[in-house]
Amino acid sequence: MAKATKFIRLMQDTTGWKESGHSIIGQSGGYWFTITQTSPFQPILISTAVSGLQSISLEQLKIAIQAKKKTYKLSRFDNKNHVLDFVVNPDTNAQKNMDRVNELIHDLTALFAKFSLAGGCKLCAANVPLDAVRMGEEAVGICSECQAKLKQEYDGIVEKNTNEGNYFTGTIGALLGSLVGTALWLLVSYIGFYASIVGFVMAFLAQFGYRLFKGRIQKGMPVIIFLSVIFGILAANTIEIAIGLMQDPEIGLTLMESLQIAPQAFYNTELFYVDKVWINVGLGLFFAFLGSWRTIKNLFNETKENYYQIEQI
Repeated sequence: MAKATKFIRLMQDTTGWKESGHSIIGQSGGYWFTITQTSPFQPILISTAVSGLQSISLEQLKIAIQAKKKTYKLSRFDNKNHVLDFVVNPDTNAQKNMDRVNELIHDLTALFAKFSLAGGCKLCAANVPLDAVRMGEEAVGICSECQAKLKQEYDGIVEKNTNEGNYFTGTIGALLGSLVGTALWLLVSYIGFYASIVGFVMAFLAQFGYRLFKGRIQKGMPVIIFLSVIFGILAANTIEIAIGLMQDPEIGLTLMESLQIAPQAFYNTELFYVDKVWINVGLGLFFAFLGSWRTIKNLFNETKENYYQIEQI
């Protein structure tokens, strides 16, 4: 379970709300709120769901909230139908964060009552009794009917992930996806841009190929995709070196001869500047890490047993 920040712990101690990883969930004025902060310097997300939200009341709500935007240190206010998300810029002081969030929640409950908005299930918006549940790592307030539907749906997904898919075909797909990234790398290099930046999209392409070829959604999936990314970057550097050898008029090698010699660039210090080759590989891996760490992390989460579990908090 993820560790809560000092602000989240302070809010939990003060409100008595239920804690779930980076979040706490509870009721204020009859409305359910989830407060989340993933790390001390990350924004604070306050999420709630209401029933009976109309375009007119939504606009009135936005006007009222925007009027105190600076007071809340509000950076963003989004709505997905009946679900309202408020993103607050954090302060270094947990107490100040708590005071600011409490003021926002107090004002929201008053506005909801003013506009005759009732609390609602986060999934279906129904104004019925709700339970605080954990869905994977997310804490939400949902009704018993939605819980039953999700449990049935999740059980089907778990059974499908366990019995369907194939690591072999998934690996083929991931390698083909990474080779598409290799081709993109070479294209960017040919145009004259810094090709290592293509590492940003390598994991996405490898993951897309893995899923396209119906790879099994189990613990081996993120490892296969990660190794495919490394393979794609090494292949890109190898082919790039081979093209350079083939185009050198003083060497005069064919493409096949260049491809046979190019792998030596990773270890033969007499023929190649090996350190420069590995620096280029390292940059590709660096950009690949920056672009793919969240994807890989989500893949690991997706293959955990509790990812498709629903439990009351």
